[in-house]
Amino acid sequence: MTKKEIKEFLSNFVKSKEWRKIREALLWKLDSPYWLIDDEGSFVYTVKQNRRYCQLIKDTEKGAKWCQAHFKGVLEEVKKTKGPFVTKCFANFLGFITPMVVEDEIIGAIGDCQIVDSELPFPIYKEITNKLGIDYNEFIASINEREAIPRKLLEIELGLIHLLCQSSINTVSMELEIHSQKILSQNIVRFYRLLEESRALMVGVDGVKLYDLIINIASESICAEIVSLMIIDPKTRVLTIQAQKGLSEGVVANTQQKIGEGVAGYVALTGSPLLVKDITKDSRFKRKEVYHTRYYTGSLISCPIKIKGEVIGVLNMNNERSARAFTEEDLNLLCIIAEHAALALEAQRVYQVERRREWLKSKTLQEQQTELKIQTEKLKLETERLRKELGKQALWKEEAAKLQVEAKKIEELQREAEWLREEAKKAKDVAEAEKLKAAATELTIQAEDSAMFKETELLKRQMEIYKNQIENLRTQEKDLSNKIKEAQELLLQAEEVKGLREETHLLQKQLNLMKEEEKKLKLQIQEIETYRDRAQEAE
Repeated sequence: MTKKEIKEFLSNFVKSKEWRKIREALLWKLDSPYWLIDDEGSFVYTVKQNRRYCQLIKDTEKGAKWCQAHFKGVLEEVKKTKGPFVTKCFANFLGFITPMVVEDEIIGAIGDCQIVDSELPFPIYKEITNKLGIDYNEFIASINEREAIPRKLLEIELGLIHLLCQSSINTVSMELEIHSQKILSQNIVRFYRLLEESRALMVGVDGVKLYDLIINIASESICAEIVSLMIIDPKTRVLTIQAQKGLSEGVVANTQQKIGEGVAGYVALTGSPLLVKDITKDSRFKRKEVYHTRYYTGSLISCPIKIKGEVIGVLNMNNERSARAFTEEDLNLLCIIAEHAALALEAQRVYQVERRREWLKSKTLQEQQTELKIQTEKLKLETERLRKELGKQALWKEEAAKLQVEAKKIEELQREAEWLREEAKKAKDVAEAEKLKAAATELTIQAEDSAMFKETELLKRQMEIYKNQIENLRTQEKDLSNKIKEAQELLLQAEEVKGLREETHLLQKQLNLMKEEEKKLKLQIQEIETYRDRAQEAE
């Protein structure tokens, strides 16, 4: 027990009914001075009613010193024996002392003194009166004023006193334990009530607000005036205060602890909770590191916050509101709070990750939808352009048909000229033959001049146009093939995007139409190439 706990226990003990029972049953019956002291010999309760013979002794300088030395010797002896015993002072007066033991630790003692031993003859006191210069007759007369008891009877009385004293201590301890358990129960109930009230707030709240929420729940649950939540920076591995109650802004700004240094650093290093009854007596921590006037109790508790077995922070508490020392029960409750805090922090981290993932997913879908719409518009424009080109190609096809008709006419003229030549050969009349030949020549020239020449020139121009058109169509065919590939890739992407199935189906139809158009274009190209070949042959 700490000094504060001992002082608090003894203070409660002397106010209890048990102490009254001891006084009434035994101490008053002896009619002698009695007292209750703490473990350091300081009086907690005393009845100052010195009997006249002891007062005569204490009035002398030597007697007062000898009395004080005897008292100290008795205290040292009871600490060694840890049991009750009858005492006998330098003046041959009897007394007793019985230790007050709690959990095998002496926290104080109850004693009595100035009892006359009925078995001793009066002449034995002559020696002490001579040493101290006290009048013997007056001294003996004062002894006769009081009742004397034998040593054996006092030893019996002491046994009863010791039993009653220890029983009273146990009773008071139980009452204090019950009170402590009651406080703990109230703290636990308060914690779970606060936890339920704050559970909804923990979902989706940002880091700073969650830290403050943890601090408020912890301080209200255990009734601590100073509470701090320190988080480990993953880069620097340094503990800093992220939320607090009862600390100044300067302390928060200037407090940084490396892992292994100070109380919080020690807890972060070991990964185990810590209860310190009295920090001034704990050899693990230097006083200059932990002592401050704001800490009016030397007791503190500290607990690590772990996520998946890794310490990510430390929860600290000082100054219980009633100024009592913290207990194991307080530490256990703080550990429960730390576990819930770890769950809340992990849930918040997962929530933030999921939110970002959803945001990125939403952004990606939007971008894909936008890109798909752009590509769809491009495809529509390209389809319209191809339709216009197909319209032009239909006109070219009509022109080619007209040229084909003109070519047939030229062929007929050529056949007619050939027939005329044959007829000229057959003609016997040279003149007639010459005429026929001249007529044939004239017809040939006319054909060449009037139709063939013109049509041939037109055919040449059309061939050049066809060549250019064929090159353009081939280029368009390549572009269309590339766009079809892009459209197929977009279709694959579109199939992965929910909500775009109808548009994907439409694109599929458009793609099929474009493929059919591509086939038609290829056929038309083949036809035009055929016309070109024929035109070349005609030329």
